[in-house]
Amino acid sequence: MTTAPPSFCFRKSARLLTARQFQRVFDHVDCKQGGKYFTLLSASNQHHCSRLGLVVAKRHLPRAVERNKTKRKIRESFRIWSAENNALEDSFDVVVLVKPAIRQLGDNKTHAELMQQWQKLKQKRLKLPL
Repeated sequence: MTTAPPSFCFRKSARLLTARQFQRVFDHVDCKQGGKYFTLLSASNQHHCSRLGLVVAKRHLPRAVERNKTKRKIRESFRIWSAENNALEDSFDVVVLVKPAIRQLGDNKTHAELMQQWQKLKQKRLKLPL
């Protein structure tokens, strides 16, 4: 079994794990990126890396298989994007909210849509005052 290079690992430290961490992002949003399928809320943090949190409502994707598959795709796109864009000056926490229209998005288009949203978020974050 092979392991991913360290720069591509998605460690526990790169995740939002507790309700308090999620609430901090919701309370202190400094950048918001919305699309048809996802809404990304971000807030600056004092950690050494950017962290990801996911909100996938059961009413939007009723089957657990679909929710888990969507979460894996989001995590993977964030992992790849953050490894490629580690030159951002600040680290931040981001919560991805999945919208009901996600059902219309095919498996092949999810990754492309997410990468587009990450790039838009990056552009907005670069314009934030330090």
